[in-house]
Amino acid sequence: MQYASGDYVRILSKHQMIPSMSRPAHPYDNASCESFMKTLKREEIYANDYRDLEHLLGNIEAFIEPYYNRCRLHSALGYRSPKSSSERRIRGEFGWSNHGFFRHGEIYQSRC
Repeated sequence: MQYASGDYVRILSKHQMIPSMSRPAHPYDNASCESFMKTLKREEIYANDYRDLEHLLGNIEAFIEPYYNRCRLHSALGYRSPKSSSERRIRGEFGWSNHGFFRHGEIYQSRC
């Protein structure tokens, strides 16, 4: 209920964020986000000790962009990295036009 409150929705809107909740009869709407949060906690947060909030935020940023978004193997991508999958997608090797990690058309340039 707290995620649908007016105050919460106004804060999200102020920061140009879109609230995300499952639609009725669609329990898997947030499954990819839930999976990402599990991975972030297991592979970064619980695996490290942080000096302070700045250290935590720096590590999370480094985990998400250079590692998770570019190099980490994802089961939803056939155990390929997003970089590898995006290159194959550009070449037309996949039969789908809009797959989970590229839902908004993001294609990450990588140094992996």
